[in-house]
This record gives sequence, structure tokens and C-alpha cells, in this order.
Amino acid sequence: MGNIKQLIERVKNREGFKYDGQVAEHVGVDRAKLANWKNRNNLPYKLQEWYCNKYDIQLKDFHEEFEKTKPSNGW
Repeated sequence: MGNIKQLIERVKNREGFKYDGQVAEHVGVDRAKLANWKNRNNLPYKLQEWYCNKYDIQLKDFHEEFEKTKPSNGW
């Protein structure tokens, strides 16, 4: 199942970002809020919706999208 850390890394890779703050700005949330979600390992539903809308993925396929590209290090 996808988690907030994977989502942040996926957005960084897709957009060429280096920092979490860039992701927060791109998503339209405060950096502190994104950091809070990351620290709590909380993946809000609205962030899943945003990702799916942005990258043209069906919401029902969100977690599958992350599973099929899961790194081998168990992340």
C-alpha cells in the first residue's frame, strides 16, 4: 500500500523536485502540514485524490500504482 513518503518521492521524481517544500507548494499545502503528515505517516484521502487527478490515475488504482513500482528495499 502506498504511503505519504512514497507519494512525496513519486512527485519529486515526476516533477524534478529536490525538496519536500517544493512538493508542498506544488500540491498546494503548507510545508509544515506536509511535514506533519510525513512524521505521522498519514496519507490523507484528499492527497490521494490530488495525485490521481494530477497524473490521470483512477482513484481505485492508486495503491496498485505504488505497489507495482515499489523499490526492492522494502519501502
